[in-house]
Amino acid sequence: MASITRLRNGLHEVLNAVPKLQVYSRLTEDINLGEGGAVVVGPWGYVPNAMGRGNFAYDVTLYVIVSLADYGLATDQLDELVNPFGPRSIYEAIWNNRSLGVYDADGAVDADASVTAMTNYGGTLADAAGIDHLAAQLTLAVYSPGSA
Repeated sequence: MASITRLRNGLHEVLNAVPKLQVYSRLTEDINLGEGGAVVVGPWGYVPNAMGRGNFAYDVTLYVIVSLADYGLATDQLDELVNPFGPRSIYEAIWNNRSLGVYDADGAVDADASVTAMTNYGGTLADAAGIDHLAAQLTLAVYSPGSA
């Protein structure tokens, strides 16, 4: 079973491959939206899927944020990031790297990730350090075998 730390590190590596995207573990005053936006990896929760040590299902919230200096540009940038396909698509980056690069000691895949929902498109985050922004939330499901 992959630890939350290993899964988070793998997720960061996958998201860091998206061009011009900054990846953060939490909302901070140091968020730099730059020209391409940012993703804040939100809280992790898990539920065992079976009795004993079956698969664990982790639910992860990704907050996708772009600068709101220009509404039209912000909408275009947010669309690129939450679209199901394209060179800046978070969906596609995760789909093409579902294992998050996380393997067990025997080299077997130890994670299976996918984006399961997008919500709050066009909203804002209350704790975004006073940055004018446009946001959306992506829900990510990550499954990991429960055997140690």
